[in-house]
Amino acid sequence: MEQKPTTPNVAHPDDPIHLRDTWNLLIRNWLVISASLILCVGASVAYTLYVVPVYESVTTIQIEEEQSNIPVLDILQTISKGSQVETEMEVVRSRTLTEGVVDSLGLQVQLEAPRGVARALLLGAIYVERWAPEGLYVLDRQPDGSYSITEQETQTRVGTASVGAAAAVPGATFTLRDPASEHEQIIIDVAPFELAVQSLRHTLAVVRPNREAAIITV
Repeated sequence: MEQKPTTPNVAHPDDPIHLRDTWNLLIRNWLVISASLILCVGASVAYTLYVVPVYESVTTIQIEEEQSNIPVLDILQTISKGSQVETEMEVVRSRTLTEGVVDSLGLQVQLEAPRGVARALLLGAIYVERWAPEGLYVLDRQPDGSYSITEQETQTRVGTASVGAAAAVPGATFTLRDPASEHEQIIIDVAPFELAVQSLRHTLAVVRPNREAAIITV
């Protein structure tokens, strides 16, 4: 009597994976899985706490032209429209205009800490002289709720600040807003005027989306 060869019980790729096998796999690799999870969560928290937010603002400017009652002049204005828009774009990019923005917004003063908080939330009424020296100033909250102001490099105390009242560092004044009271320490960076202007000009983009339209985007 002829016997048929028996085929070994080999698992095929189409065989379903049992829940017990999956559970055993997780148990055997629990240390790697836990470490990966902790690493991902820690990296996400660190990024959220320490990343410096970047705020962007975009505006559209329409360049209007005066219309004359003489048809020939209107035709000439149409011909010169392109060069006029380009001229206006260069004016927006100009150093003089950039310096005015740095002055009016007090951009020499930046908030270094707490990280992830907008400057406008903690500081108001900022005024900076162009000659203001470069410096990093640490504001530490005192038991009475006020803040002592210390120049970080020399550890020299330069004054005090209170929420809602004007405070000063060499060459600059500002006011702490109400949310500042939620922080134990605030660090303010005062940059040289030239550096603040260069930084703004580097980040300023002036484009003309449509070559046929007298509109620019800043």
